[in-house]
Amino acid sequence: MNIEPTAHGFIRNAINALLIVEACLQGESFHIPRTLRPEEARSAVYDGTISVYEVESSGIDEWHDHHQSYHEFRLGDFTVFCEAHMGPTYQMGRLIKQSMVLHWDGVRHHVISYFQVGTLQRAVSEGTEAPLDLDQIIIPDGLLEEQRHIRHSVAYRPWLGWRAEHWTLQNGLFAQRPDSESCRE
Repeated sequence: MNIEPTAHGFIRNAINALLIVEACLQGESFHIPRTLRPEEARSAVYDGTISVYEVESSGIDEWHDHHQSYHEFRLGDFTVFCEAHMGPTYQMGRLIKQSMVLHWDGVRHHVISYFQVGTLQRAVSEGTEAPLDLDQIIIPDGLLEEQRHIRHSVAYRPWLGWRAEHWTLQNGLFAQRPDSESCRE
């Protein structure tokens, strides 16, 4: 049985991630039950996919998507990874992974989403819909209160103001230009 992604869309901030976790807890969506096998990664890891897993129940200690190594940096409360070992002509098609850990009732929920540069450009310039149809989901107060480890407001949008020209390839890695302040509000 192949594993399907939890949802599709672009996670702008912790509120989007909390809504997806709550959708899983309400049975509107589902957690990933176990680690991906290499052949499953092709159908579960691509532009626009979102995966959520519980560390304790899934047995997943570390998420493996079977893609080439990533360059890692922090952006707001997200850890962002960029696909490595691709030439400059593939920069726009490069897969970017962002992850965030949320807590609820003592359980750690990892929210991982994938997107390409073009998706990010559309999300920032045009505004994209939130993942899933989350209008009917209400985040319980306790879920918000338990996110004390988050350093920024749950509504903080770290990608706001992002521009492709503020990024560069350095030694084959996709990275923010040192002189760019574009990802900060």
